[in-house]
Amino acid sequence: MQTHGHLAPNGTINATYSLSGTTTQEGTFDVKFEHPLTNGVATALIGAWEIGGGLPAQTNPITGEASGISFVEARRLEIFPDGKFKHVQSHRHCEGSGLRRCCEEQAVLEQGALSFDDRRMTFNVESGGTITRNGCNPSLTKEGTVTRRKVSFEWTLQRASNGTANLCWRGDTGEKVCYQKQ
Repeated sequence: MQTHGHLAPNGTINATYSLSGTTTQEGTFDVKFEHPLTNGVATALIGAWEIGGGLPAQTNPITGEASGISFVEARRLEIFPDGKFKHVQSHRHCEGSGLRRCCEEQAVLEQGALSFDDRRMTFNVESGGTITRNGCNPSLTKEGTVTRRKVSFEWTLQRASNGTANLCWRGDTGEKVCYQKQ
């Protein structure tokens, strides 16, 4: 098999091929992106990335009720070909037992434009919302909007031992955060 191609000015690849063997075949083909890549978004970054974890509640062996502290945290980052992003963070924390068990939930949606270079990734947060719910004190339940801002991190793209891609950066408090490609 032989393939010869060239990159056209509009970003498409034009190529010819020839197959040799018991039968032969020749032809041409073109390859192009369905969506243009702008803002320098690397193809490897486009898509959904997730991170999450939790601590399950203890179960009372006699009553079967949940007790103690438990939590679940999940984050999802979507990077689009046009350089836009959407980031959702959800956290649920519970403590106590029986009728005195209280759970608080928080969620944040941020969306906007993404730019990056070899070392820094910048999220230009343009819109989004926040929700806080408190099961034991409903007066603390509230909704709001996120503050427009720019947040920048040093980033790396790594391979985990199982072969999946991880997008990592240092968080606001200096901890390393790694999202797994979905």
